Amino acid sequence: MKRIFAVLILTVMLLTGACSAEPADTRTRAEAAVAAVLENEWMPQGIAPSFEERETWWDVTLNDAVSGEATAFLRVDKETGHVIRFCIAGFQMPALPASGLFFGWEGEDTDKMSRAEEKEEKDKRNRGWPDLDLQVYEAFRHKSGYTPIRGNCAAEDCCLSYYGNYSGDLYAAAVFRMPENGDEEPQLMAYADVTTNRASGYDGCLTAEQAESAAREALRGKFGDDVADALQTDAEYFVVYDYFLRLELADADPLEAENTLPPVWFFVMIDPRADEEGDRFDERYRDRYEYRIAVDARSGEIIEICEEPESFGFG
Repeated sequence: MKRIFAVLILTVMLLTGACSAEPADTRTRAEAAVAAVLENEWMPQGIAPSFEERETWWDVTLNDAVSGEATAFLRVDKETGHVIRFCIAGFQMPALPASGLFFGWEGEDTDKMSRAEEKEEKDKRNRGWPDLDLQVYEAFRHKSGYTPIRGNCAAEDCCLSYYGNYSGDLYAAAVFRMPENGDEEPQLMAYADVTTNRASGYDGCLTAEQAESAAREALRGKFGDDVADALQTDAEYFVVYDYFLRLELADADPLEAENTLPPVWFFVMIDPRADEEGDRFDERYRDRYEYRIAVDARSGEIIEICEEPESFGFG
């Protein structure tokens, strides 16, 4: 019995110590994240990183250890310790294309992306890839078993890899310089996570934070201050193409389909006062629960807003 009691005391002490331990210093965690990423052979070599602290992330410059010149830039999220942005020095992230261009259809940005002979040539070089885009996903998002979706890109001789799901929701995107032929490897030029840190996103697009602000102000204009101030974001999605629309248009001529959906932030906001099981329930708001709104991720314009909120329901 004494032995059992002693073991219990030791267990309590260990658990108490674990619970009281200080969280890892964000600088130390950022340094570890950068060191882990630099171990990948596809990252710049011979690097001396320098760190600059921001409110919710660390900006990291990868300097050439010999010349001291910046070769690339990283951003490490403080909360997760994950790399949420990477860009080769001097490279500008290309605009995310409209959904029609993503599939190689004609669209509003440029004719070059969708010319058949160029697409065929890119496809040949694509087939020679050693799944580098999968390696990037695993290294930056700390997940495995995912198949990236490759799409067209506005930057010459580059390809976009989309990390998301087959409904068109984007989690992150990477830009690769295409190899000259199928025997060579592509080069990672840029990477942007749009979901881990709501204040960070893809260049040229609103962050989740900015898009939510635009959505809330639009709802304020339509439903008033009382609603806008109470709403909570229940779900948010960064949609880069409409997969179901693509299915519907599978038998149609892409040039006539006009499927040019821009990248969109889609929000579902709820009024907690309509939740009968919530601690803020108010009988006056029972039938005003869910508000849906879509924001153009490039311009901030409101694409769609609900006419009326949906009432609260169970199941």
